[in-house]
Amino acid sequence: MNDEAQPKLDGKSSAKFVLTDGAEDPDGGTIDLTPQLRNQYLDNLAKTLAIVIRKNPEVGRIIKNNALQKIDGDYDILYSNLENTNVSGSTIGELMRQEGFQNFIPKAGENTVSLGISDEYSKKTIISIPSNIEDYTENIILNTKVASFPFGNDETISSVVAYDGDGNSSTVSALQEPSEPYVVVSFGERIDDAGLVKEEFRNLNDPSGRTQNRNVNDGEFITAIKCNNLGAIEPWLRGKPELRLYVASAVADLNTSGPPTVNGVKIQDGVLFATAKRKEIDNKFYSVNDYRLFTWTQKYSDYYTMAWIEEDGGPTVTFKLSVTPKFAFVTTSTADLNIDFSNWEKDDNLGSVQVYRPDLAANTLGEIRFGTTFTTQIISKP
Repeated sequence: MNDEAQPKLDGKSSAKFVLTDGAEDPDGGTIDLTPQLRNQYLDNLAKTLAIVIRKNPEVGRIIKNNALQKIDGDYDILYSNLENTNVSGSTIGELMRQEGFQNFIPKAGENTVSLGISDEYSKKTIISIPSNIEDYTENIILNTKVASFPFGNDETISSVVAYDGDGNSSTVSALQEPSEPYVVVSFGERIDDAGLVKEEFRNLNDPSGRTQNRNVNDGEFITAIKCNNLGAIEPWLRGKPELRLYVASAVADLNTSGPPTVNGVKIQDGVLFATAKRKEIDNKFYSVNDYRLFTWTQKYSDYYTMAWIEEDGGPTVTFKLSVTPKFAFVTTSTADLNIDFSNWEKDDNLGSVQVYRPDLAANTLGEIRFGTTFTTQIISKP
């Protein structure tokens, strides 16, 4: 675990931190907090929230009821919304401050802050119940444990710190999903820098609703997807996985007088599959209701390449998918084509596979395995 991913925690609300002179925010700001300070902020938030829920169980009920609204398709709540909610004559924010929590936003040019957070990260702070929310009942609420998921690269984090209502800490595996529900504080993957739900996560519906119209030719469909070991792809503290699909092929222009012109084509460009509950997709197939990739026509190559990523964010980067342009009516050989796509730097690459049309008979269910982590079922049918 690297220094950025490993929080240095002491739970003392009076601690002071000094920024490095001229420090720049890796996400594009001018003055920002170090990763260690961001993690101190999350740790202090988790500890204080656990204490507040123990003293005011209604806060736990409010968290559950709001999480069930799934504003971003997962069981997440913006902390900025939660802290203004009234409980027995006080806001939750006031109850938090009474226990010593400081949601301090530093001004530009300040070098010393007290467990504060930049405005950008303050707006991205979420409270969630990522796993077993249906079991977050009255007895569990009274004994709530709140974990903080630290700022850093998800794949480097193997354990996190959780607090009970007495402020006692314990270590929880980030890789093995617990049987009981936890409340988790973190910086939301589905929240933008303005503190709003990213557009693609608003009113999130099953991706099968984004299919093309069917026509007389056979279509290529995804019927189901499976994470063979979800914990290795997305820690349970992050809730549902944000799976994105990329598909590329080659097409031939049939309207030319000479040899057909062959070009690469993006068939699916980061289509989001984010509706499955963890229990529905972890080592079991989750139906996507015959999501249509494309319709086989003469213009398409007999090959297409499919890739999956699990979105974790970060700066935009590019990657290439390679596809073989092979057509029944084109006798001249053409080199493989590389087609550019973009995703995000911290995303987990689940793998890519080139699919050959003759390998799968019509109306026959097939499986595509992406290494040991991910499996997709496909079928070609009218």
